[in-house]
Amino acid sequence: MENRLRWFIRITLMAAMICLFLNQARTLPVMATPVLTLRVAPSGNDDPGCGSEAAPCKTIQYAVDQSSPGDTILVAEGVYTFDPSNSNCEAIVGADAVVCARDPEFTLLGGYSINDWTTPDPERHVTVIDGQDTYRGVFLLCMGGTTDVRMEGFTIRNGLARGIPSRHGDDQFFAYGGGMFVDLGYPPVPTYTVVLRNLIFKDNKAIGNDHDPYGGSGVGGGLSFRSVVNATVEYLTFEGNEARGGNSAQRGGHGIGGGFHTLHSDVTFSHITLINNVARAGNATGSGRYGSSLADGLGGGAATHGVNLRLEHVLAQGNQAIGGNASDRGGSSVGGALLAENATLTVIETEVRENASIGGDARDGGFARGGGVGVHNASLILQRTRVIGNVATGGMSATGTGNSGQPGGGGVYLYRPSSDTILQIENSVIADNAVGYGAGHCIGGGGGGIWLQGAEAHIRHTSIARNRLLKSGLLANAILAAGFDSDTPTTLQMEYSIVADHVDCDGHGALYVMSGGNIANLERTLWAGNCQNTNEGGW
Repeated sequence: MENRLRWFIRITLMAAMICLFLNQARTLPVMATPVLTLRVAPSGNDDPGCGSEAAPCKTIQYAVDQSSPGDTILVAEGVYTFDPSNSNCEAIVGADAVVCARDPEFTLLGGYSINDWTTPDPERHVTVIDGQDTYRGVFLLCMGGTTDVRMEGFTIRNGLARGIPSRHGDDQFFAYGGGMFVDLGYPPVPTYTVVLRNLIFKDNKAIGNDHDPYGGSGVGGGLSFRSVVNATVEYLTFEGNEARGGNSAQRGGHGIGGGFHTLHSDVTFSHITLINNVARAGNATGSGRYGSSLADGLGGGAATHGVNLRLEHVLAQGNQAIGGNASDRGGSSVGGALLAENATLTVIETEVRENASIGGDARDGGFARGGGVGVHNASLILQRTRVIGNVATGGMSATGTGNSGQPGGGGVYLYRPSSDTILQIENSVIADNAVGYGAGHCIGGGGGGIWLQGAEAHIRHTSIARNRLLKSGLLANAILAAGFDSDTPTTLQMEYSIVADHVDCDGHGALYVMSGGNIANLERTLWAGNCQNTNEGGW
């Protein structure tokens, strides 16, 4: 009996110990992958386990490939180029790039020194991603996973984007983001996060492929965002970038967003510099038209399509939108500095200065719209913004027997064929802008300062001064209000504003309201020094 009792006690104790062990096993925490800091320097080596201060990796791509979600990669000063021995970008994102990632979840910081991995100084320790005029600089692609990426302190230069043969449709011969392409798929997912800060995009190109019957579009010479809706973008410089359409036998490709382009993206860019960027359409040996489309140059500095773009504290100077050349009809140009289409563009505390919209050359030259800012079926809000010294120049008749391209809106152009979009200008200056045209018969145009076509416009507390018509046959060196080719006439409400110093009106008013139901309501507006204030009582 005593032996049986001892046996029972022993079994009971063993069972209790097993239960206690299993219970503890169930409550043990799941160990997460530790967050690491990896380091990269030109003097390093791409070996397994690299990334410490004593043994940094050599290429950014190798460190990215070794990283886990949440890791931080610190990059020392130097020039980093494409390394085919340590790149699998073709398989990861479909095209080669100096740096690429799919579903990226990391922080990438430049501006360090191998002697100081604590405090970055990108101005002193310049850290360059160089595409060598052959490869994209950076390509980030989302394929359904999480995207949480932060990038700061780099100069991205000499990147080149071309079409991606492995993709479907137009992406095979359209080029996006020569310096950087962030493609998060469609529809946009708000939980994805992108932070770009303190970056310089210089001399990058997105060049559409030569292709028939229409050339490929070049989109976002410096940077292209597709379906990015949760982003912090600030303190970026875009200089000397180009978006260029490919050539074709029938119609050249569009050039869209020389500095940067956003598509289906709802973002704010703040403290941005756009200098000497170009959106240049491709040329054609044929008519220059495919269906109803021409080879257009759109947004020399920046362009947005599809949702909303907010720009705060921006300098846009010396940018150009250039239409393509052809035998029959030159391509149009819209937005020498900024373009918005089917979107809302909000511009605050910004300087838009000395940009140009230039129509393409053909038998009949291409139209030129918005030397500074151009919008098509989009709302435009300008607040505390100066639009100064911009020019829209219609393309010339290359044969001398056709028409020159019609120019419109040396400073601002808004065309609303069929939508409920509006124009709001408040506490701003529209001055010293001009419109002109090349060789050939003039077919009209005007609006040296502002062109409104089918628009609902509100202008308050704004100075409109010294805008010009560079050739005869044009109307309204200050504001032209028209309604042709639109479902609605133009309605302009202007109050507490100044219209001054418009000379050489060619016999017409500084403000010209065309017949056909267009209306201008003027309240508490000061007129001074104009050759003629309005066309009231005239044609």
